[in-house]
Parts: sequence; C-alpha cells; structure tokens
Amino acid sequence: MTVYRHTTLGRLTPAERIAAGHTAIFATKDKKLEAVREDRKTKCRSRLMASLLSAIRTFSRKPYMTMTTPNESKSPRNPHGLGNNLWQDVACFLPESPLVFDIGGNIGTVIRRIKQLRPKAVIHSFEPNPDTQERLTAVAAQHSGVHVHCTAIGSAPGVAPFHIQKAHMSSSFLSHRSMTPHRTQSVTLSTVDIMRADLNLDRIHLLKTDTQGFEKEVLKGAHQTLAKHLIDIVLLELMFEAIYKNYGRFEDVYSLLRDNGYRLVSLYNADYAHGYYATWCDGLFVRESFGKIPKAATLPIEHSPS
Repeated sequence: MTVYRHTTLGRLTPAERIAAGHTAIFATKDKKLEAVREDRKTKCRSRLMASLLSAIRTFSRKPYMTMTTPNESKSPRNPHGLGNNLWQDVACFLPESPLVFDIGGNIGTVIRRIKQLRPKAVIHSFEPNPDTQERLTAVAAQHSGVHVHCTAIGSAPGVAPFHIQKAHMSSSFLSHRSMTPHRTQSVTLSTVDIMRADLNLDRIHLLKTDTQGFEKEVLKGAHQTLAKHLIDIVLLELMFEAIYKNYGRFEDVYSLLRDNGYRLVSLYNADYAHGYYATWCDGLFVRESFGKIPKAATLPIEHSPS
C-alpha cells in the first residue's frame, strides 16, 4: 500500500503522479459501480413492494366474491388448488346433503351460499339479534331444509346481555373497543353439544361461526362434539387484534381446534388496519381424520350482500 505524504499533485514525483492518476480512475469506476448497485437495489425493492401489494390484494376481501380455477393454483404440494377461494374450498369437503350449523346467521348470507353450493343441505341457523331475525327468517323461507333458532350459542346455557349495534354485523356479547351499542338486550344461550343432542343429530358436516370475537366460547360449548370428531369442517372468524374486549385470541382458538384434532386448511378475506397489518380473517379447519377429499370444486360463486 502506498502512503502519500503530499496533498497536491504538483508536489508529487512522476511515479506518484501516475499512481495517483490510476487511483482517481479506479475511484471514478467505483462510484459508477456503486451507482449501478444502488439503482439495482431500488428496482429490486420496487418489485418486492409490488409483489407484497399484490399478495395483500389477493388476501383481501375482494377475492371473496371471485372464482379462481383450481388448476391455476394446483401443485404437487397443493393438488386440490386450495387456499384461493373460501367457498370453493368449503365445497371440496361437503357431501351432497350436508348438515350445517350456521351460528351467527345475521341476515342469511351463509344460507344463500350453502344452498347455492349444496341445494339439498339441511341448515340450522342461530341468531339472537331481534333486529335481523325477520330478514333471516325471510331468507330461510325461500329454501327448503332451513331452520331458524332465535337463540345464541356459547360455552354454557343461560341468559346474557347482548350488545346490539346499528351496524348489525358488529353486534356481539363482547364490548366493542370503538362503538357504543345502540342498545343492550338479554338473550338466551345454548351450546353446540346441547343443540346437537336436542336435534338428535349424529354428525355436523359444517360448523360455521361468525360471532364477533365470541368464537372461543362457541367452540368451548362444542367440546364433546369436537372431541368425538363429529364435526367435519369448521369455518370461523379469527381475530388478531382487540377489536372487542376479552375477545377469543387467534392463538387460543387455533390451539383449541388443534388439540381436538383439527387442522388448518387456509386463511381467507383478511381485513387490514392502516393498510398493512391484519386485524381479522376467516379460517377453515378440517378434522385430520377426514381422509381424501373429492375433486376440487369449480362452482360459480355469485355476489350476495354480506
């Protein structure tokens, strides 16, 4: 390594001037190379961000209404093309005449979807909110084999205060972090285990629960039915953030299902806060002893109000 003791080229020897000239040339080349590297890094970051945004859009609520051809996402590790469309995946696991528990029936959206997928389905829909029961009953009347129960489902039978919101989909037994309830009304509760016994049902092919943070309590009330693997698939809302006070945390709900022999199929329809972190999504679970599933469904999914 050459150490220069002078500060100007005018005081350098001819040999030192040549060396200094080469150093300046290399320094210029280094700067150009560094600029090229930075440009490449910027382009890579842009492509990565575009990919992330595309993934977020794919995992957002919009694909809930669209249909993906199963062949588009098939691979050796995913031969049935699962994970792209919630109701398409649900159809993969349902027999022609399934028995469905629709917990949190609201205004009948899930009744319509199930009946579109399986017209012969028998559906028991549970809804404690008096503000939506009329609309739910009207939808049920349009289909055969649909039974509406004006009661809630939880971890134990009894009576409890139910917080009714003007935005009916946000009504819950739990207090909302940012909404004040329109009114609070006492409603009766039962459990999945009790209702299955009362209705004399051998098996529930689909248990769907959308109860605004109350999903853990619903599953606790289905303990015997889950432990005996008398439910084939479970579709429920999973929360990652405290939208409601004392909500059923994702890790607790996941562990409860996992410990009872149920495995996650996929997550769908994530809702994002501030555009970049998930607050809740839908999750589909299947009992691990289910066995082989039939050929992936290709049924069209029509838009219907949620």
